[in-house]
Amino acid sequence: MRENRKIKLRSAKPEDSFDLWRWKNDPVTRLSAIATPKRIPWKTHQRWFLESLKDRSRKIYMAVWQGHRIGMIRFDDPEKDWVELSININPVFRKQGFGTGLLKTACRLLGRKCPGCLQKAVIKTGNLASERLFASAGFKKVHTVSKPGYAIWIRR
Repeated sequence: MRENRKIKLRSAKPEDSFDLWRWKNDPVTRLSAIATPKRIPWKTHQRWFLESLKDRSRKIYMAVWQGHRIGMIRFDDPEKDWVELSININPVFRKQGFGTGLLKTACRLLGRKCPGCLQKAVIKTGNLASERLFASAGFKKVHTVSKPGYAIWIRR
């Protein structure tokens, strides 16, 4: 079964920046983006990424399978009793079942690092792939909307 693939998570490093920038600027990713559907300039991304690596309230992990970078997951914990997750799959590995394995692996890691924390994701309305992915990992859609066109999904 695909979700049983041995996906490893490792902390992101400065040399991961280019891959993350390419994945972030993939047209499918941009359509589902919360911030803006516009392409992100390299200098803007690089500045954000290097600052994020130093930010103690943010943790970025690279998902690796058989030596391939298959995706990333980011944890933001500004409130300390909940953590927001953001996921992006390398476009080459999409629609192959890696998203489910990556998200479940990340949720287990998060459960060990922050027991009892509320896990949260903000998903653009109509992004059925992300809705199915987060539902498969035990997230539930709540009726609170962070801003028009987006819904909050939570997992305890």
